[in-house]
Amino acid sequence: MNSIYQQLAKTVSTGTLASPLRAMIIASVYTARKKAVLWIVESTQEMYQAQEDLLCFLDRPRVMTFDPVDVRPYQDDSPSREIIAKRISALYTLMKGEPVVVIAPFASVVPYVMAEEDLSVLATRLEVDKEIDRDEFAGMLIHRGYTREALIDDVGQFSIRGCVIDIFSPGMEDPVRIDLFGDTITTIKTFDLATQRSRKNIPSALILPASEVLLDTAHIRNARPALRRMKDQSVSYLISDIEQGIYPPGIERYLPLFYETRSSIFDYLGAGSVIAGPGSTELDIMWNQEFSRYCNAYERCDDNHQRFPGPEELIIRKEVILEALEKTPVHISTSVGTKGQEMVYQSPMVSMQAKKDSDAVFDYILSLRNQGMDIFVFAGTQMLLERIEYAFAKKGVPPEVCSGRSILTMNGWGARLYLVENVISTGFILPSLGIAVICADEAFGPRKRKKRSKGSLPILNPFTQLNVGDAVVHRDNGIGIFRGVVRLDLEGFKSDFILLEYLGGDKLYVPVYKLSLLQRYIGEADHFIIDKLGGTRWIRAKGKARESVAKLANELLSIYARRESSPGTSFDTTGSFITEFEDAFPYEETDDQLRAVEDIYADMSSHKPMDRLVCGDVGYGKTEIALRAAFVAAMAGRQVAVLVPTTLLARQHLRTFRERFEKWPIRIEAVSGFSTTTQNSEVLKALQEGKVDIIIGTHALLSDKVKFKNMGLLIVDEEHRFGVKNKEQIKAKRAEIEILTLTATPIPRTLNMAISGIRDLSIIETPPAERKSIETMISRFDEEEIQQAIIRELLRGGQVFFVHNRVSTIETMASRIQALVPGSRVGVAHGQMSRPQLERIMGSFLDRTINVLVTSAIISSGIDIPSANTIIINRADKFGLADLYQLRGRVGRSKLRGFALLLIPSAGQITKDARKRLAAIKEYESLGAGFQMALRDMEIRGVGDILGKAQWGHVTAIGYELYQQMLAEAIGKLQGKEAIPETDPEIRIGLDAYIPEEYCPDQHLRLGLYKRLFSAQSDELPEITEEISDLYGEIPGPLRMLIGIAEIRDIMKKMRLKKLDRRDNILRLYLSRDSRINLGRLIDIVTENNGRIYQEGVAEIPIGVKDVHKEMRDILYSIAEPAC
Repeated sequence: MNSIYQQLAKTVSTGTLASPLRAMIIASVYTARKKAVLWIVESTQEMYQAQEDLLCFLDRPRVMTFDPVDVRPYQDDSPSREIIAKRISALYTLMKGEPVVVIAPFASVVPYVMAEEDLSVLATRLEVDKEIDRDEFAGMLIHRGYTREALIDDVGQFSIRGCVIDIFSPGMEDPVRIDLFGDTITTIKTFDLATQRSRKNIPSALILPASEVLLDTAHIRNARPALRRMKDQSVSYLISDIEQGIYPPGIERYLPLFYETRSSIFDYLGAGSVIAGPGSTELDIMWNQEFSRYCNAYERCDDNHQRFPGPEELIIRKEVILEALEKTPVHISTSVGTKGQEMVYQSPMVSMQAKKDSDAVFDYILSLRNQGMDIFVFAGTQMLLERIEYAFAKKGVPPEVCSGRSILTMNGWGARLYLVENVISTGFILPSLGIAVICADEAFGPRKRKKRSKGSLPILNPFTQLNVGDAVVHRDNGIGIFRGVVRLDLEGFKSDFILLEYLGGDKLYVPVYKLSLLQRYIGEADHFIIDKLGGTRWIRAKGKARESVAKLANELLSIYARRESSPGTSFDTTGSFITEFEDAFPYEETDDQLRAVEDIYADMSSHKPMDRLVCGDVGYGKTEIALRAAFVAAMAGRQVAVLVPTTLLARQHLRTFRERFEKWPIRIEAVSGFSTTTQNSEVLKALQEGKVDIIIGTHALLSDKVKFKNMGLLIVDEEHRFGVKNKEQIKAKRAEIEILTLTATPIPRTLNMAISGIRDLSIIETPPAERKSIETMISRFDEEEIQQAIIRELLRGGQVFFVHNRVSTIETMASRIQALVPGSRVGVAHGQMSRPQLERIMGSFLDRTINVLVTSAIISSGIDIPSANTIIINRADKFGLADLYQLRGRVGRSKLRGFALLLIPSAGQITKDARKRLAAIKEYESLGAGFQMALRDMEIRGVGDILGKAQWGHVTAIGYELYQQMLAEAIGKLQGKEAIPETDPEIRIGLDAYIPEEYCPDQHLRLGLYKRLFSAQSDELPEITEEISDLYGEIPGPLRMLIGIAEIRDIMKKMRLKKLDRRDNILRLYLSRDSRINLGRLIDIVTENNGRIYQEGVAEIPIGVKDVHKEMRDILYSIAEPAC
């Protein structure tokens, strides 16, 4: 009997088949022919689905995507680096003749691409023991589309630091680090982008271009004549830029002009390659639509037809596609109604959904096996696989585990049962082959997969992001302006200093080893006050802040003490009914969620009242945590109040709670403005009588008129959105009942540490596993683009946010949108509306009575609307990075991919900073290093939200970092942990000690290294030294001495020594009354070396000149107390 792939490979028509079955057939053809397959699909969404389906049957390296560029035709913006990298990698793989399946939306197939012969010539392989010229190599990379960075964090970047070159080329899974000795490559290693640490040695690395437009001399020469013929002023600027090696935004509009011969993706297909996709009739229609799209864009953006090549120069003729279709030895048609053999299949979903319980579903699956079929059950998580395996084993049929790839090589009709750890979108039965593919989500209900950790990006120290002109806080001298890192020559020896400028032009030089005295100012960026050296404002501001934090610490501790002494309710959190309720959750919890649930269960089972704050972004699973806490309390006979800031949220929570508690004897009600006065009165009466178990409402629930019979738990959603009076009412209840607070405000980690143990915190940082990245486009304001984006979303049954942040013209814009899409239902929302009016509008949007909401930026945080998956942001150039991130985060909250269209003015230039922000928001799909700094502002807002606005004034006066230090000290003091002032030793050793610019050229990175070295414990320095060596190469002498000083300084701090001074080969140690030294050992060393000890507490010890650092370190270690 032939294997499954041999039988499926005969199929040439797949138009009516389920998506995974179509993918299985294409995988079979690929396996049978061992040739490249180009699978043409209609849209980007279909590309992602096809990729997911193919990965059920093929290994990941064998499946590639040829993404369409994420810019509109003729837009003055360039595609994201990630997409360009995918395209170039796919082209190179096809060119090399490697067997691979490339999935390409039609929009990516029609434009011309980089010429095949150019890509072949430009692919450069670097090998160990080969030579390269660093400067020539850097120039080559820039001409091939790479950008030079201090440290790389994305594909298409490179970095040169002395004898170390980092590069992340298209086609690489991980970036590589190249070590040089002179011009010779000594090692090539992969490294981790998150940690920047090397991983494993490899013998060679392939470097591909990072752009489809090349700006070397030959390619500029190709383009120059055609560009000059355009005779437009803007084109002359463009020519000037490219001749300087500058990549102007939107240069891809001129791509074909840079090549002598024009190529399409079909030119990259080798002999015997297979094409899957629509038939010739459909392709003809699709080409006409695409050509019209280019023509319309050309007409709109180039009125005089002199600035850009015409559409016929940018996209291939339709005949090229049809000829390729004719030449391919096999065309697998995905069109409906194509003549040819089509596979007959059945769907098991209807039969499974008719079963009443999971046991009946298992019996149904076994009945298929009893017919002789091979059964393949696909499940997306290890946990679900184990449950299914256990259930089948109990029925006497233990399953085997196999990979999706191995299915193709089986024969069928073996009456075997297999489990496959993978997600398949739907199941199917092939009676002719004797196999059944079962989707576990369809069989047993959907469960989300756990997010696989990719390793978090490093937390960036805000100090390392300092730019000249930024405000800096000096602990003793107040707020000054950072003027850079300067090198001073003192008595013939060089050291680096931080230069600060104060009021009146006074300058302060701070040695880099005293960086612990400095913090970047974080607070109100526009309202800080520059201090005067020696002035009194700073002393007063610190004094007031210290009084304030002492009061706050006392208040926090008093609540804590009352909670400790109050007899709370000890709830049973171990019952089987709790497990049953948890199992009904239709998704798989993230690790963070499970930790938070365990924290809450521990709180509720203890004898003191719970007061826990759960922080996490909207959609990260906080509501489920609250539901479980409410379930535990309600099943114990205690009433639960859920307090929300708006009636709209009350309405949303009521629906969520009722759905989740549907099978349990728990009555859930809400009091809100959406109900009549009579209805609310009836609910409150039932609440007082104990007939309502869970009540949901706004601040009215805090009123004395609301009576509970047996209240046990208060859940507060977004506490910071309540007024001062309401917050005081909540605070008063803290010591009496269990309180669980939910917030989406990012809470600074340092603040968490400061108040830990007083207010318990659980942080949820892991996003849902199936949340897809948001497709982000930047466009000039164009009515047709807006119209297409809205219609596309409405056609898939979704809703649209249109953000227009000018209330004065928002109604006009709404009318314009209504005219553009007459069938839409447009509503308007902004912050100047009355609260009832705003809630009515938002309620209509939630109920989908409105499907396009023209709104101000008030939606940047609020309710979760999974059906709203497109957001259009007008004048995106006017928003900050954090605001853009927040706004974009309103969409993409369901399994559907979100879409964000960022609009900039239809004419004129935007600022350089605005363009950087837009490029950053487009590049970063999720929270990463690029957003950690942007989100600092949001975190600082959280300080005011969590601690109160009164505290915010002091944060502004002295800076956040110093404020949180004071708070931690004040709390420690009240708890009896008296803080001992840290010693700040002074060091003068008369040797060069600094980081050379040629070793680490970037000032931000040098600052970061200085901060790390002088914040580290001495036992951490060897690892840091190894890391620096890995990143930058062999450590030069001045830096090695600096590391030695860092070690000596740490020892001195622990020994509480005031000063170390080395001059004329004499080491002078300045002691204090509380210095932690072995005095007897010090006297011995002084005596042995013919030194002296003075009454003032100064010890003089003669030392040598060879290994100064080692000798000083050995002396310090020998006289230190054992505890040091």
